Amino acid sequence: MSLVSSVLVQQVHLDIFGVVRKTNVDLKGWVANQNYFLDVDLVPNNFFVRASDKDYLKAALANDCNRMAMAAIESISGVQLDYRLGKSGAWGVIRAYYASFFAIHSIMRMFGISCSQLEQVHVDKIYEFASVVGRSGSVNKLEKGFYSIRISKSFSEVEFRKYKDSHRDTWGEFLGLLERLIDQSENVVALVKYKSEMIDILMSIKRGITRSRCSEKGNWLSNLRNSVNYQHTHGVWFPYERRQVAPEYIATMANDWLNPVGMLDTRLNRDDIELFFEVVIAINALFRELLVSCSEKVGGGNKVFGNGSLKLLKTLRAL
Repeated sequence: MSLVSSVLVQQVHLDIFGVVRKTNVDLKGWVANQNYFLDVDLVPNNFFVRASDKDYLKAALANDCNRMAMAAIESISGVQLDYRLGKSGAWGVIRAYYASFFAIHSIMRMFGISCSQLEQVHVDKIYEFASVVGRSGSVNKLEKGFYSIRISKSFSEVEFRKYKDSHRDTWGEFLGLLERLIDQSENVVALVKYKSEMIDILMSIKRGITRSRCSEKGNWLSNLRNSVNYQHTHGVWFPYERRQVAPEYIATMANDWLNPVGMLDTRLNRDDIELFFEVVIAINALFRELLVSCSEKVGGGNKVFGNGSLKLLKTLRAL
């Protein structure tokens, strides 16, 4: 039994891996379809609803989680060298970043957290329903934008919290999840050795994403990707640095994330690009192990993941 399956799977919203209800609806669709109640008045930017059909909510969350999982798998498997420009590393960095970004989206949904862009049509549906049942309070209109949607483990309470930056705030939510898992993993039913090792791994990922004044939001990977993408830093564009670190990682990336997630060497004197790839590999390895372990825990028959992300892993011989 792996560390992930013995410690983290106990804390996952495991019901989404056993969904049998057939629907293509995602969380945005669930919001638009008004399958919820309001027990308290709306307030701007942070409000709550209560699910009226828990199975429908589970299916919507499962679809969202699987969609992000497929994007992560396809992204990480496509991080490859440009053999005509063997020293190039820029697009490998950018694609590796998006692999980790999609991976944390999928991981968070496994724990009931969705970071989603809600359009005006979606939030108007919430406000419309609140007005009908007399729960609009002093709110005249809800604003569209980037929201975290936090779903309780009972799939009853759903909290909406409005944010501003889709990348920075997504990493902030992931950092918060890591911190909760670090705290809660002490109390799961597992061998002390397993709990200790899993907490150390989570701590090492936390240290990796909170480098260089990113302690508040954990968006160090995003900052480095922005620097490479828009400022052409770190010597991964032509003319390249004398010591090219990126190509070494890019050449093995498609296989490295298939290994069990392990500890990171987060020494401050390491090359930023080197540590960047180590953190990306760790996040994607954690994502893959969670996806597979949760599916195995529930057993076969789940069409959402079975026909989606798990099928993609099988295609890549990564399962």
